[in-house]
Amino acid sequence: MEKMNQPDHKVVVGRIGAAHGVRGEIKVNSFTEQKTAILDYRPWYIRQGKEWQEVAVRSTRIAGNDILMRIEGCNDRDVVKRYTNCDIYVTRDQLPELDEGDVYWTDLEGLNVVTVEGQPLGTVSSMLETGANDVMVINGESEHLIPYLDHVVIKIDLKAQQMIVDWDPEY
Repeated sequence: MEKMNQPDHKVVVGRIGAAHGVRGEIKVNSFTEQKTAILDYRPWYIRQGKEWQEVAVRSTRIAGNDILMRIEGCNDRDVVKRYTNCDIYVTRDQLPELDEGDVYWTDLEGLNVVTVEGQPLGTVSSMLETGANDVMVINGESEHLIPYLDHVVIKIDLKAQQMIVDWDPEY
């Protein structure tokens, strides 16, 4: 079964940052398109080592440009430090349905990338948000940074786990 159709497939939506203050608040770095949209998802999960753990969020608030949260049972900055740099996940079925032709970044990761001429470039290892446009990091015999633009990305076939791009392999 494909990863995107598994109801328990977890998708990273943010990262727990540094402690804020001395009473157990901690910063949340949102990876959602609208920063505060991360607050719409519950429950949150983190992985420490090989173990998944549901995060019992006690409260959240916006402070300036920061999203702050309190985790149940974490009442001081020393306790919350164990969560710093943990990715925040939700299950795939919590995400909104997309319009036809749209994909989530998580669906692109792991796709085999080939040029329109059929030359393999590697697989999508990650995505970068640059401001101007998103960029795919493709790892193969060499690393390629390919912009995620309509005239570059010709076809995405999630069932075949393949992406066709109009890209010079020497670049």
